[in-house]
Amino acid sequence: MPSQPRKGITPQQKLVLTTVVSMLQSAALATNLVPVVDFGPFIDPTSPAEQKEKAAKEILQSFQEIGFVYLINHGLDADKIDGMFGWSRKLFDLPPAVKELAPHPPSGTHHRGYSAPGREKVKQLSESSRQLAHTRATNDVSNQAESGVIRDIKESFECGREDNEEMPNIWFPDGVFPGFKEACLDFYWTCYETEKLILKALAIGYNLPDHYFLQDHSKADNQLRLLHYPSIPASMLQDEKASRIPSHTDFCSMTDSIGGLEVEDPKHSGTFIVLFVTYWVLITPTDFHAL
Repeated sequence: MPSQPRKGITPQQKLVLTTVVSMLQSAALATNLVPVVDFGPFIDPTSPAEQKEKAAKEILQSFQEIGFVYLINHGLDADKIDGMFGWSRKLFDLPPAVKELAPHPPSGTHHRGYSAPGREKVKQLSESSRQLAHTRATNDVSNQAESGVIRDIKESFECGREDNEEMPNIWFPDGVFPGFKEACLDFYWTCYETEKLILKALAIGYNLPDHYFLQDHSKADNQLRLLHYPSIPASMLQDEKASRIPSHTDFCSMTDSIGGLEVEDPKHSGTFIVLFVTYWVLITPTDFHAL
């Protein structure tokens, strides 16, 4: 995450961004890399049904073929995104002792609160094709083999819905970092609304009623995660047990990120694409690529 504050987008920058998006779309079509899909027609209530269906089919096809998709015109307000990045920078600029006032529990299954750099460990799992199908269908990971446990040198803060009794949020004490909790929850629920639109698009892509996947996501069991990768000596990365968000296995419906991640295109082994705009990774159902 950059240390310099992000500024508002000027008209000139918007023109450059539009040009870059157009280039990305052309490059994706020419090289079979991650497709760029305009989500605007789907979320526009005045768009004709055929335009909504076109966007839905393009998203579904990208998930089926590669597991990722760039989404542009996704409806998330740019100022709100910038505002959340601003809170994230303020959080990670706090002294370590203050950040530890909202500590992530010792249990790795309670994904809430603050984790210091290197505390999180990422497991890489391996399995056969038959085992993978079973895992996706049942979410049972008991037959997977761990191929390594790697320290992930980053710091993070995680939160979710306030009424989750199984995984309650962990906030700073009253009077410490005021406004942060409210900003996180506001952004959390904003993202949930976008999630529901994407789930509707996937249902339409499958020629199902648009609410088909919503019935399994009615409780908003999502996770808002703020991440920061502090500078570290290069020697630390030479340690086989340390890395920076190494390859790993997720078990969820979808993941989105705004910048900073890389994805390997299975059609071009050995090459990586840096994703600069919002993309989503859908893990289920079984004919989607799990990445």
